[in-house]
Amino acid sequence: MEKAPLVSIILPVYNGEKYFGQSIESCLNQTYSNIELIIVNDCSTDTTLKIANQYLAIDNRVRVINNVINKKLPASLNIGHDQAKGAYITWTSDDNYYDLSAIETMVNVILKEKTDIVYANYNMISGNENTVVKLLDFYNLLQLNCIGACFLYNHQVYKNSEKYDESLFLVEDYDFWLQSLKKYKFYHLDKVLYHYRVHNGALTQSIQVDSERNQLFVKNIEVSYTKFFSSFDLDVNYCAKLFTKLHIAPYSIKSSKEIFDLKRVVNVCSEKLNLSKKNKKAWLFTIIQLQLRLLRSINKDVNFYSCLSFLKTNYALMTYKNYKVWIKLCFRLK
Repeated sequence: MEKAPLVSIILPVYNGEKYFGQSIESCLNQTYSNIELIIVNDCSTDTTLKIANQYLAIDNRVRVINNVINKKLPASLNIGHDQAKGAYITWTSDDNYYDLSAIETMVNVILKEKTDIVYANYNMISGNENTVVKLLDFYNLLQLNCIGACFLYNHQVYKNSEKYDESLFLVEDYDFWLQSLKKYKFYHLDKVLYHYRVHNGALTQSIQVDSERNQLFVKNIEVSYTKFFSSFDLDVNYCAKLFTKLHIAPYSIKSSKEIFDLKRVVNVCSEKLNLSKKNKKAWLFTIIQLQLRLLRSINKDVNFYSCLSFLKTNYALMTYKNYKVWIKLCFRLK
């Protein structure tokens, strides 16, 4: 019987003592046992290293790498990936944890679907509340990071890439997925396999509360789009700014010219990425939903008729062709 392929799990960590043990155990207790866990300790000053060494002593599948200086997440990811021996790779965070069948399930999907990258839904934990986050299909990647926190990919995806861009702190994962979109096949597994914890110390939370980090996030999003569009026959800088607006504040795209250009870019990218007509249509539909949801969120007085007016003005041809769909959409928005 052929041996199950090795899976490398990278776990970068900086001062993660609070939830670190649970994260490690969720990796080591997987139903899929042929794994290696590569912990990259980025100069933690709490008990993180002590906890890592405790697991190192009892499980030979664990490796611990200690950075000499604090290098931040993108560099730590590359350090772990460069040491990975697995046929498949994933990475996780010290404050989150896997369902125990997560790795086995994703390996089986990659083999069955003959895909390069699989990603799954996750459960978001905020205080005592749990919310299932159902992710969008891969063709929505250009307007938001729909890959989420639970994924697995073929080692070649990393080996043949430009790695995680160490200059793009806070968006290094999104940039990696955007670049991969041009080369590899994605598969969305509509199943919850991961638990994502929202708390004040989380990196993603810091973007919302720290103005400097928020500015850096926006800046690096635009840089990432510039990289992506550089291989297309488009106005690179203009498209990067347009899609940054779409990513950060969808409703801010409302001029006729911007909406026309947005649809044109969708058409160009769909052809370049070999998307089906169905996927292209669904992609534009998602963009419009984002715009309408933000419109409703910033103006509580906006009603059903205002939404239809917005659609008629900015997406006239699609509105007439999909009139019943838009009516349902406008009623559904909250």
